Amino acid sequence: MCIFCEEKVTQTVEFDFSGNRIVRENSDSAVKKRIQKLIEKMDIITCCKNVIRIPIVVGLNKLKCNGCILLKTIPVLPNLKKLCCWDCPELEEICVIPGLVELVINNCKSLKTIPMIPGLKNLYCSHSDYIVTFPVIPGLKLLECTDLRKLNQIPLIAGLEKLFCYSCPLLKEIPVIPGLKQLEFSICNIESIPNIRGLKILSCYDCEFLQKISPITSLKKIRISTCERLEDIPILLNLIELVITYCPLIKVIPLFPRLKVLRCSFCANLKDISPIPGLKNLTCVDLPIENIPNIPGLRELICSKCSYIKEIPNIESLDLLKCDDCTSLREIPHIKELRDLDCSYTQIRSIPNFSELKSLVCIHCQLLTQIPFIPSIIHLDVYGCDWLKENSNEDYDGNIKKLIQCQRIFKRKLYLRRLNRIKNLVCEIYFSPGCKGAWLAEKDFLCRIQN
Repeated sequence: MCIFCEEKVTQTVEFDFSGNRIVRENSDSAVKKRIQKLIEKMDIITCCKNVIRIPIVVGLNKLKCNGCILLKTIPVLPNLKKLCCWDCPELEEICVIPGLVELVINNCKSLKTIPMIPGLKNLYCSHSDYIVTFPVIPGLKLLECTDLRKLNQIPLIAGLEKLFCYSCPLLKEIPVIPGLKQLEFSICNIESIPNIRGLKILSCYDCEFLQKISPITSLKKIRISTCERLEDIPILLNLIELVITYCPLIKVIPLFPRLKVLRCSFCANLKDISPIPGLKNLTCVDLPIENIPNIPGLRELICSKCSYIKEIPNIESLDLLKCDDCTSLREIPHIKELRDLDCSYTQIRSIPNFSELKSLVCIHCQLLTQIPFIPSIIHLDVYGCDWLKENSNEDYDGNIKKLIQCQRIFKRKLYLRRLNRIKNLVCEIYFSPGCKGAWLAEKDFLCRIQN
């Protein structure tokens, strides 16, 4: 007997209680009373599919109703903060729950109205084209609403601060929503972004028809991916972060006066990056660029898989330089404050003597012959540097040779033992030149593998 649905069930009834599971299969009245008292103290409950009604549980904070095919009403639960209703076809009513903060609705076809709930901050609706009345809330997420054509169908414009639309293929237009601060949409047929005053964050993913972004002066962050018809980004005076991925028609990045973070990846026609004053983080992955701009004050530079780059400018402020898979690169500049360097799969022949370097990764640098004595190094990966093995610096007392052998043996053993899921973690062999750490690391890691 399930004390919620009051009917005999063949399956066990499970209640989630702060991570502990209580399973009951009998219908003894004394047991029923004890469990009823226990439920009153629960803060999380997951209902079974045969639930007819939800009892009033004073201490309940989170309620999950998944596949409750007979449930028709969610009552007033005084302390409920989060409510999830998935695949409840008979659910018709959700009462006004004063303390509710988050509501998730998925495929509840009989639910036509969501009441006005004071304090409700986030509403997630999936497969919910049937809902006619929405409350006024700060955040709304729409997922796979296949019949949604216009957001004007949803009477909740006032008060909306965050709007997320995912997999709404018939949605072609975004209205001007006063007060909206964050807008994100994916797999929608939207053609343009209107000028929404006050909008701060804009994210567009997999929108193949998007062609225009209005010059919204308040924008601070833009993230765009796989928008194949977008040709340019307007000049925005307050923009701080710009992320562009898989946009083949983008050719130029404007000079944004306040930009701090720029990440551009897999844009086939982006051949030049302008020197943006004040930029702190620059990422260029798989771009046909030939030169990296010399930007004073730049802290992090990632230019992976840029096969046309032949040199890196000497930017004295750099902390991190990642230039792996730059197959034309032959030299690393001497940057005094550099702490993290990854120059794997390049044509470099030597490593400068960096006084502050902590991590050095130079995997499969076939032409690398020497690494200078750098006392500050604590992480060194020289796997596949065969010439280095024969021409290591005497200051290392043979540790480089041992380290290469150790990493080679270790990675081979990982592959044979099918432990690739932890390969990246365990291959970080920490090594200090003065303590002969290579063979000690080999012994320690091989013992771990065997165990």
